[in-house]
Amino acid sequence: MSEAADAAALERLIDREDDLDSEDLDRLEDEAEEEMLADIEREGLEAASPLASGEDAPDDGDESYEYGPLSPDAVRGILTDLRKHGMMECLRRHIVPEPSNIVALLLSLGVMLPRSMLDVAESEPYALLPVLKMVLTRILRQRQKLPQYNTVDDVLDLLRRSTRILVLCGAGISVSCGIPDFRSKDGLYAILAKENQYDLDDPSDMFDKETFLRDPSMFYSFAHSIYPAHFEPSPSHHFVRKLETQGKLLRMYSQNIDTLEQKAGIQRVVQCHGSFATATCTDPRCGYHAEGESIRADILARRVPSCPRCDERRERERTMAKRRKIESDEEDDDLAYGIMKPDITFFGEKASGRTATKSTSSWSWAPRSRWRR
Repeated sequence: MSEAADAAALERLIDREDDLDSEDLDRLEDEAEEEMLADIEREGLEAASPLASGEDAPDDGDESYEYGPLSPDAVRGILTDLRKHGMMECLRRHIVPEPSNIVALLLSLGVMLPRSMLDVAESEPYALLPVLKMVLTRILRQRQKLPQYNTVDDVLDLLRRSTRILVLCGAGISVSCGIPDFRSKDGLYAILAKENQYDLDDPSDMFDKETFLRDPSMFYSFAHSIYPAHFEPSPSHHFVRKLETQGKLLRMYSQNIDTLEQKAGIQRVVQCHGSFATATCTDPRCGYHAEGESIRADILARRVPSCPRCDERRERERTMAKRRKIESDEEDDDLAYGIMKPDITFFGEKASGRTATKSTSSWSWAPRSRWRR
């Protein structure tokens, strides 16, 4: 096949519609891990390190040691091309001439795949191209290590010298507090799928706006389990607060909804996905906004909290209807459009305008003479 034909074939493969997303890849690796554990149990074997089995462990300094089908040098060369030239050129250089490198590279990178997929790849190596593309995408998203920072002391020295530290955090910062993350194999979605107590097509629908409006009682029967009343900040939260009290924290951007940042006393924080700290009426004509504490009792009691302003309006309408002797069942028609919803950004919602405004305009900062980094 000519170089032009190779490039055309690769472009067609790149445009395939069966690409995986990150969650698909996680599921495949979980399936492969379960297969491996089942094999170990069935054969009565114990997973052991090379040292435990009496074999010589590989010398980390031995450049010729092959930890997978490809040598470390070969893998480094491929990843260097990936970062330097991009995915398309990397695949053209390393996959088109030798499609079997797809499986070899995946195994060398430590990717675990179900046996059925590996069997298919023996006769059709391009079948695993979507998997490789997802793995390479993850690698491209990783930031390169700064060569001057190698030890804990290096990091501590950097923190001492820095005065504008930006902190980005996700669910992991709260896992040690007892709050599960969303997408791991022990996370909220896995728990919802395993318990199967709710009428959900997908566990993530628990945080879907349309699902919430159709049946808010489902969310409120579950919300108590993630409500922050039961949890305390972790050492990581207190560390960020310490940065703030020392005048070093520029801002903390959090994906979490648990409000533990506020509980730790952190003020320079943006809740990117909202939080339980406030709540808003679901009726766009009303827009009543309140502190999250106002619905705390309802959440813990697994009740759907109604909007007090809409309750007053409904009461006035009922009174007027009685005076006019008009019967109406309007009060029951749109129950989900007169209730309070925590200001958590659900699927199908835009990020809160309050969050966006707060992130750009509401804080002053230390004197400019301190802006060293």
